[in-house]
Amino acid sequence: MRKLIITIGYISALLTLILAVTPFSNIAIFPGVLAVILAVLIYVISNKQSKKPVQYILLLTIIAAGFMIYNTIFSESTVGDTEALELREEESKEKAIEELETLDLDFE
Repeated sequence: MRKLIITIGYISALLTLILAVTPFSNIAIFPGVLAVILAVLIYVISNKQSKKPVQYILLLTIIAAGFMIYNTIFSESTVGDTEALELREEESKEKAIEELETLDLDFE
């Protein structure tokens, strides 16, 4: 049981680290929380056994948290040209109205 929890902890900590350095850094919080919970669970289960897995899982999670904070602070989100989007929206509305006008629906 302990080895399974350690394996899942390592996987979630590595997944957190991988997601933290990609543009999906906002999603990385979920496996990060799971990794911390599993590290605490491993610590509780490990009576007099090695506590190194707990340290490694927490270290990976803390490094990933640093990357997430960095990406949050220093990344810029830019809004593209909204005029083109508005024109496309108007065109699609006009096409939809034309299609609805051409339909002959009989409700009898």
